[in-house]
Amino acid sequence: CFASGGTAVELMGRAGRALSSAVKEKFPDGCRVAVLCGKGNNGGDGYAAASFLSEAGFCCSVWSIPLSAALSAESSRYRELCEAQGLVCGDFPDLDGVDCIIDCLAGIGFQGRARAELASIIDTINASSAWTLSADVPSGLPSDGPVDADAPIVRADCTVSFGCVKRNLMLYPGRAFSGRVIAADIGFSAEQVGEYGGRCFLVDDASVRPLRIAPPAWDAHKYRSGHCVVAGGFAGMEGAALMAADAALETGTGLVTIVTEESSRPIVAGKLLECMTTGVSRSAKDDLRRLLAGEFDRKKVSCLLLGPGLGRGEFQSDVYDAAIDAACGRIKTIILDGDALWFLSRNGPFDAKGSSLVLTPHAGEAANLLGVSSSQIQNDPYSHAVLLSGKYGCTALLKGPSSVVAGASRQFIPMSGNRALASGGSGDVLAGICAALCARGIEPDRAAALAAFVHGRAADLVAAERPLHILRATELIGNLRRAFDGVFQPLDI
Repeated sequence: CFASGGTAVELMGRAGRALSSAVKEKFPDGCRVAVLCGKGNNGGDGYAAASFLSEAGFCCSVWSIPLSAALSAESSRYRELCEAQGLVCGDFPDLDGVDCIIDCLAGIGFQGRARAELASIIDTINASSAWTLSADVPSGLPSDGPVDADAPIVRADCTVSFGCVKRNLMLYPGRAFSGRVIAADIGFSAEQVGEYGGRCFLVDDASVRPLRIAPPAWDAHKYRSGHCVVAGGFAGMEGAALMAADAALETGTGLVTIVTEESSRPIVAGKLLECMTTGVSRSAKDDLRRLLAGEFDRKKVSCLLLGPGLGRGEFQSDVYDAAIDAACGRIKTIILDGDALWFLSRNGPFDAKGSSLVLTPHAGEAANLLGVSSSQIQNDPYSHAVLLSGKYGCTALLKGPSSVVAGASRQFIPMSGNRALASGGSGDVLAGICAALCARGIEPDRAAALAAFVHGRAADLVAAERPLHILRATELIGNLRRAFDGVFQPLDI
């Protein structure tokens, strides 16, 4: 940890030391290092790293690309040190026999797609078997915004990110190029870090523990722990509502009711002994709003989860309209998932009348909601989560290989989960966790972030015990209590 502040030369020197420390950790007995420096300050970090590594006995060679580029005063100072040490070579890198490559070609100002000489050198780096370390971001990868995964981008084994971890290092597809990410405090001021990072937070084991959720009070009763209604599980899709309700129960909500169509109620009833059920009839569609409003009032419902296994027919459309009309202004939090998002994309935003709204779309659903393509969502999940939040006045939990939660004033990136989550029912479980946390009174954006993190952590627990890319959604539910370790404060009894 470095002292805050410092001149540009000092900051560059600290960046160089952070890079050299990563190399020393990987190669404690020394190695042959090739340092590739661009014309920006990112290149200056590379010159500084090469100088420090050479002083430590490493065999370093430095290439300036392009050779004739005008450098800043700070970068020139460290290049001159490298020249004095005899480290600077010709204008195209020779990587034969190199153990380590330090990529300092393009920094956080890079946008678009690498072309010509830069693209050729990136291809050369990726063809090498050497361990590759990138400074701040792998060259060819924008620090934030859209990522073209087919563009020339350095595939780093490790990235040392200065000041704050850049968003595309944490979000796919950029995450696939980052390798291990090391956050290096080189002394940027809080204002400098905030200018880039804004109000975006990583949710990981370290950050969850200081924010632990208080347990129920000694005089708690079931209504104080929240009552969650899951509306869905219509004919042929009863399992979706059951998984969401089961996940909500495992997350500690006081009461759960499944609202489903009358023909599905016998299938759902009794599957979860702790769960109540309510049936709605197609013959009573003109009275749905009154029936649901009465249900919400009578049972003191604190969160409505609408959509798991709802379906998209005419009756389901009536249920969606009636549930939204009855819940807005009456229930504290409304969560729309699955087929409810399909209806929202067609009906458009609505006035929640003071209720908090949470949306939990995957890329395809988000594309419908925003009128863009799925590939655009996948290439820039962060920006599209923020757009969803703004357009619909909601907390958006955008699900994917790396999920993003965007609220009105802050964003979260949960750092858990694996590819086995791409399995039917996984999203229903996530929605149930989120609903239970909202029902317990946690702020919607924080509840969504915790839900996504714990959901991923449960998948990681399964993967640790059975390292196959196979996971049934119900296995997530069975691992939720372990996944919540460290999130809930222990009871003082």
